[in-house]
Amino acid sequence: MPGSGGDGVADLFDAGPPTRGDPLHQPWDPAAVREATVSGGPGKDGIPSVDDPQFAAADEVSLAADDVVFGYAGADDVTAYPQSVLVWHEVVNDTLDGTPVAVTYCPLTGTAMGFERGETTFGVSGRLVNNNLVLYDRATDSRWPQVLATAVSGPHEGDQPGNSGSCGRRGAGGARRTPTRW
Repeated sequence: MPGSGGDGVADLFDAGPPTRGDPLHQPWDPAAVREATVSGGPGKDGIPSVDDPQFAAADEVSLAADDVVFGYAGADDVTAYPQSVLVWHEVVNDTLDGTPVAVTYCPLTGTAMGFERGETTFGVSGRLVNNNLVLYDRATDSRWPQVLATAVSGPHEGDQPGNSGSCGRRGAGGARRTPTRW
């Protein structure tokens, strides 16, 4: 437990992202997934995450109706993340409805997913598995293939982050709720 005065292992483990209480079925052995990871080109953080996102009000943004955006619609926050930004950063560490989250996008597979991140932030590891982005959490350096949503190495091996809700994809002109920030 944090502050328990122990050997620090519990503090390190608690520093990572919150994990699911009801894990999803994961048929792949973490060792096999680790073995299948390959270099994606740029090294660790060679593709910089957005760690302090800045947004504009929806009425200040001009996007074409067919520009792809990924969105989050929560109880209070309605946020759009343009694909044109995510393709260059792949991870946005944000806070939505008061919950710290990582909004992630893999341009190679076209997958967008959101995860609860707790007090840590996620970055781009520079590794791929089956052409999919492998994230790492900066608190423990555990590795999290995006589409598997399961840590395959580090102190969180086998854990799954909490889901931050929907990360839907639409053309900018097809939003169901008007984003309050872009």
